Amino acid sequence: MAEGPSVEKLYKKFEAEPGFVLRAVHVGEVEGMVERRMREKGWTFPALLDPRSDVSRDYRITGHPETFLLDKKGNVVAVAIGARNWDRPEVADLIRRLIAE
Repeated sequence: MAEGPSVEKLYKKFEAEPGFVLRAVHVGEVEGMVERRMREKGWTFPALLDPRSDVSRDYRITGHPETFLLDKKGNVVAVAIGARNWDRPEVADLIRRLIAE
């Protein structure tokens, strides 16, 4: 996961904020491999498995990685296809706005 380090920084920055939820969803990966990789990298953000691609179908995933930002009502407010640096000021500003809604 190329964006893992920046996702971890974003998670650490906001994990204690009420209203902030981050979930990484791994498609087509074996359970033990994901857990081991997360542990080896020192990443603490929650990672879920999607072995049957249910989440992929529900969100109509077109590429990997693909990131969705949702508001408190569960509405998709932004989509990013491809790896990103999530530890940028403009991302933090957007997260703060979504939390404040």
